[in-house]
Formats: sequence, C-alpha cells, structure tokens
Amino acid sequence: MNPHLAERNGFQFSFKHDTGVVIPIEAGLVVGAESRGTLGTYKIGGYYDTSDSDDLLEDENGAPYVLTGDAPRRHHGRATFYAMADQTVAHFGGDPGRPLRPLAGVTYAPPDRSLLTHEWYAGVLAKGLIEARPSDVAGLIVVSGKVSPHLAQRQRLEQSLGGMIPVQQTETAIELNYDIAVAKWLHITPGAQWIVRPAADPIRHDVTVIDLKAVLRL
Repeated sequence: MNPHLAERNGFQFSFKHDTGVVIPIEAGLVVGAESRGTLGTYKIGGYYDTSDSDDLLEDENGAPYVLTGDAPRRHHGRATFYAMADQTVAHFGGDPGRPLRPLAGVTYAPPDRSLLTHEWYAGVLAKGLIEARPSDVAGLIVVSGKVSPHLAQRQRLEQSLGGMIPVQQTETAIELNYDIAVAKWLHITPGAQWIVRPAADPIRHDVTVIDLKAVLRL
C-alpha cells in the first residue's frame, strides 16, 4: 500500500514510502453455464489494509480533535467487506447467446477511518439486444457512495468554527453505454454518464459526461 504513488509515478515499483500491505480474501459460487444461457456468479469477500491511519473525527480521548486541538486517534489496519452477484435471467429471441444479465453489489468499510463507508451498484447487461447485432452489449449501471458520517460530522464542526468547506454526503453516477463489436478484434463503446453531487458536495451542479472508448483485441 503506497498512498504517495499518485504524487510520483505509478511505474515506480520500489517499496519506498509504503505504509503496509493489502490482504484480500474471496469466496465465490458459479452456477449454470454460459453455453446454456444460465450463467450466474455470486461472491463475498473483503480485504485488510495493514496501514496505520488517522481517525476522521476523534482524538485519543474520544473528543472531536477540531475542537480540542489534539492529534487524531491512530488506528492500525482497516477492513473492507463486499458482496456481488450477477445472474442470467432471460434471453433475447430464445437465444442463449443473447442473455439479459442483472448485476449488483455492495461494500462496507468502518466509518471512523474510511472516507466512504457504504457503496453499492446495480445494473443490467443486455447482449444481442438488437437481433441484427448479436455480439453487441448494452449496459446500464448506477453506482453510489456514501461519505463517512464521522467525516461529515467533522466537516460540520469545522463549518461552525468558520471553515469554508462543504459537508459531504453522497455521490451517485448513472452510466449508459453500448459496446459495438465492429469485428472480433475491434470494439467501440460510446457512453454517457450523469454524476449527481460530484465529490459528494451537495452544492455542486450535476455533471454530464460523454465518452467514447475503442479496444483492440489482438
């Protein structure tokens, strides 16, 4: 784990400035088969970051450190848990190669040391939605993250002391895209995103983003 890589270069693989290691664990279940159009995957898991981190609100005595002026409480390690699933539920034109597949997931992290405590997503993938384009995939997904209530409480206290900072809440993104299989080796995907409360800031205007991606598969 190295929070300083963004300040330098992601291709520098030295251990300098490392703060710890991330240990993942996951269990999953695969049901059905893609060839029969019944495929589904279900996963639960988590990861543990051994890095030390500051509490987002309290000092060592449990009081808000923006009021006491004391140093934040230090925590050793941070765990994050998640669950996710996707399941084929129908087929277009009765063709197993043209499935309709909903998907969803949720994560949880401790609010005293994690900027986002809850995140969830839900969406659907539709392959072969258009009969003449059996290899194209249309996708719709909604992703939302909730800022730690400990962080929000600290921001409210800082506001009460005259600080000009927002009290962050939630950020939600809605994305629609369409993967066009131009050839087996070329996929072009136009898409659009609508971001509600960017940076979880309630006073920021919503943002619309148009994007285009091309992928070469050699």
